[in-house]
Amino acid sequence: RRRLGVPKIALIGHSAGTIIAMEYGAKYPEHVSGMVLAAAGPDLPATFNIQCDRLARANPAAYARAAAAAVPGSELKCNVYADHVFEGNELQAFVNGNMFPDSATERLINRADNGGGLRNTGEMSNVLIRDGLLGYRFHEASRLTMPVLVIAGREDHQANVEPQRTFAASLPNGRILEYPY
Repeated sequence: RRRLGVPKIALIGHSAGTIIAMEYGAKYPEHVSGMVLAAAGPDLPATFNIQCDRLARANPAAYARAAAAAVPGSELKCNVYADHVFEGNELQAFVNGNMFPDSATERLINRADNGGGLRNTGEMSNVLIRDGLLGYRFHEASRLTMPVLVIAGREDHQANVEPQRTFAASLPNGRILEYPY
């Protein structure tokens, strides 16, 4: 009697969901035929340090508060997400400014999300930040032997392209697709 194998699946992850996809793919590579990771987070310290540099240029006072909130001994230059770094809706404005190169793109994404009922609540990111995963770094690139496509926007300053380039280059069968925005 022939035994059927476990069917392979393709994983698609976006933003914080890329962490789940990467970890699953590394733990069960024999179950994964391929992966697509959009706005990936393989190296959160690198991503957050780039955000710190951006904040230092855009809002030096908020950067000073974020730098004071950095965890001692951490490799993070600042903690953009700490309490009292921003006032009112400034954090959301900073995040939106990082994600969207212009307000027209933000409106387009919001219209698409709201039309399909998929509004990004930020809950996954809030859990990652609250539970101390700001230092998350994926260390199992060699286990992702399946084809992996990383999709990154050059002007997406929330999920910065540089750590995604480095990650894609470290994969045995990875490539990156960069789009202008």
